[in-house]
Amino acid sequence: MLDMAYIWKHNGMTIRDLDIKNSNNRLKVDGGYLRIWNTTFTDTGEYECVVKSAVGMISSKTRVIIEGPPGSPGGVQVINIQKSLVTLQWTDGANHGSPIHSYTISGRTRYNPNWFDLTHGVRATEIDRYTGRKETTIENSLTPWSSYEFRVSARNDLGMGPPSLPSPRHSTPPDRPYISPRNIGEMALLEV
Repeated sequence: MLDMAYIWKHNGMTIRDLDIKNSNNRLKVDGGYLRIWNTTFTDTGEYECVVKSAVGMISSKTRVIIEGPPGSPGGVQVINIQKSLVTLQWTDGANHGSPIHSYTISGRTRYNPNWFDLTHGVRATEIDRYTGRKETTIENSLTPWSSYEFRVSARNDLGMGPPSLPSPRHSTPPDRPYISPRNIGEMALLEV
């Protein structure tokens, strides 16, 4: 029986005993077998098993693809903001094995710290094919006299991904009130 050494590589980098020890029992190497539990997107890539003996060396490679909801978009910018509409641009995150087909745009104001969906199922236009920059305009979703932050979430056939970081804060211009004031009453002035 020949003595054989098995060397495992991930994307060209040798998987060392320290990597296995630091994996919280997610990785296990047993000779020519590599087992991975609770896979993450970082486990995607090319795996190679190199077998060395006194006679020679052989290797075999395989590609592992982990699919899931898309990663969060980045670089969300407000291009145009008016009293009731906004035009946003962003760059997609990783699609994780399935093309992105729609987006959800969320917003929050200075007076309401909770995120609320402005629209679902939005399609975006690719404005730069080299950078993949996307753009969309949302109408009739904002109110005048407000200061907004926006974020974008992408959806593919495998689900909705996490939202982007918030855009910088932008204010809508003033306009006439849409709702009459309520709960108006007399106010007493006290003299001191």
